[in-house]
Amino acid sequence: MAKRTLLLSIIALAVPSAALALPWPSGGKTGGGGGSLQSTISAFKSYEKCVEELTAQLPPEAASQVLGSDPIQLICTARHAAAKDDPELCRRGLKDYNQRNQCLRFFAVYVGRPLDCPTRGWPTYHEGLCHALASRNPSLCLAVPSETRTLCNAVLRGESQCASLGTSERASCRRETQAWRGVVKPIPATLPASFKPSVEVRASALTSTLTLDARASQFKSPVLDTGVLLADQAGSGDWFVIDRNFAPQETYSYGGSTPMELELQVPTPATGVGSSAIGGTGGGQGKVSFRESGSYRYRTFQASSGTVTLTRFTRSAGGQLSGTFSVEFTDGVDKLKLEGQFESFVRELVPLTNVASYMRYRTGSGGSGTSYGSLPPDEVKKLQARILKVKENTYDIDPSVRTEILADTNKLTQGASVGKPYSSTGSDGSFRIYSVYQNSLLWLLGFRDNDQIKKVNGKAMSSREDFYEAYSRYKKTQTIVVQIDRGGTELKLTYRFKKVAPPKPSK
Repeated sequence: MAKRTLLLSIIALAVPSAALALPWPSGGKTGGGGGSLQSTISAFKSYEKCVEELTAQLPPEAASQVLGSDPIQLICTARHAAAKDDPELCRRGLKDYNQRNQCLRFFAVYVGRPLDCPTRGWPTYHEGLCHALASRNPSLCLAVPSETRTLCNAVLRGESQCASLGTSERASCRRETQAWRGVVKPIPATLPASFKPSVEVRASALTSTLTLDARASQFKSPVLDTGVLLADQAGSGDWFVIDRNFAPQETYSYGGSTPMELELQVPTPATGVGSSAIGGTGGGQGKVSFRESGSYRYRTFQASSGTVTLTRFTRSAGGQLSGTFSVEFTDGVDKLKLEGQFESFVRELVPLTNVASYMRYRTGSGGSGTSYGSLPPDEVKKLQARILKVKENTYDIDPSVRTEILADTNKLTQGASVGKPYSSTGSDGSFRIYSVYQNSLLWLLGFRDNDQIKKVNGKAMSSREDFYEAYSRYKKTQTIVVQIDRGGTELKLTYRFKKVAPPKPSK
C-alpha cells in the first residue's frame, strides 16, 4: 500500500493541475522517518540516498520510467534544501522554472519562512497559499485564490474544512491535510472567522456636463478582497494603496472592462488611525478612470481634494484595516466625487524603503501627476487663460502657448489623437482627429471628434510630410487658418497670435 501511495503521489506531481496545491506526498517510511514528513526531512542523509530509497519503493516498471525523471529530482532536491536550511539548493539543483518554484514552496512552508515563497504579480507579492501556510496564520487564507482557499483553511483550521468540497476533491483535500499534520502548526487567527473584506462606493458628478453610467455610480468592489501591502514600519514614505479594478466587471456592454478604475495612494497617519489629505501638494495622490454613459472610452480625472480616514489600523500580517473616504477629482473641466467605506487586512508587510516602488501611480517631483495622454488640471487652467474665443471658430492665442508647444510637441495631442492620412476611396489624404477630450489643447482650439484637416493656410494636407512642413512653415506666422471637414460641412478655424490679457478675478 505504501508503494502504491507513493507512486500515485509521484504521478500526481508530474501532471500539472490547478487543484494540486501542495507539492508533497506524506513521508511514508522513506528515509527512515517513521511515517511523518517532518521526521523524513530530519532523517535526510543525502540527495543520492534519497533517490536510491525512493526508487527502491517503486515497482520495476515504474522505476524504469521515473528514475532520474523530474518528480524524483524535485522531491529529493526539496528534502535536501529543507534538511540543510538552504533555499539556494532549489535554485541551483533544478533548471525547470516550475520545479524550482515547487521546491521553494515546500521549503518555505516546511521551515516557516514566508519570504522564501515564490513571488508573482505587480506590485510583487509572495504567493498567497505558500505565504499563508508558511506564516501559519489561518486569517491569511483570505489572500489565497478561491480554488485553493478551502485547502489552506483545512491545513490551518482543521480537516473539517474539506467537507464543503465535492467527493473527489474532498478526498484529495483530506490526504493533503493529513500529510502536513505536525509540520504546519498554526498560530491563533488574527481576524474573526466571519471577517469579510469589502469596499462600498458612491460616485456623483459635480458638474452638469458629466454623465455617469449606473454601474459606475454605486457599487461594491472586490478590489481589497485579498488584502493590501503595507510597510513593515512607520516612517517617511509609509503608504497604502487602493488600486486599479474598482467597480465590478460588467462584461457585455463594456467589452470585458470594468466601468471604473481607481488608483489612490494614502499616506498613513503617524499613529495609524486618523485622516490623511488627498490631492494638492504634500498629501496623498490619486486618479480615477471611468466610462461615461454612452461612451466607449475612458476619462481620467486627478484627485484635487479630500480625505481618507483610517478608523482601524493594525500593522502586522493579517492585521485589520478599516476606513472611510471622500475624494473629489477633476480633469480641468468636469468634477467627480467618490465616497465610501472599506474593510480589509494586511496580506503582507514590505520593507519601508521599497514602498515607493510599489506605487503604480507616481506624481513626479513638482506637483500633481497625470496619466499618459491627458493634461493635468492645472495645465488646462493655464491654457484656458491664454486662449480666447473671440467669435465662432476664431481664436486669439497668446504667443506663449505656441512657445510651449514648440518646446514640447506632445502637448498638442495630449488628450486627443491625430490619425494617419484618412482615406475611404484612396483619393482623400486628409488627417483625422479623434478621441478629443475636453481637457485637451485641441478641444480648447475648437477641434472635435472626427474632424478632418483638409488644408492649412490654403495648402492641402495629403501626406505626413505636408503636415510636418506646415508645422515648420507656420510656427512664426501671425495668423493660421485651418480648413476642416466636420460631418460633411466645411469649416475654417482661424487662429490669431497676439497677447491675451489674463481674465479679471471675479468679485
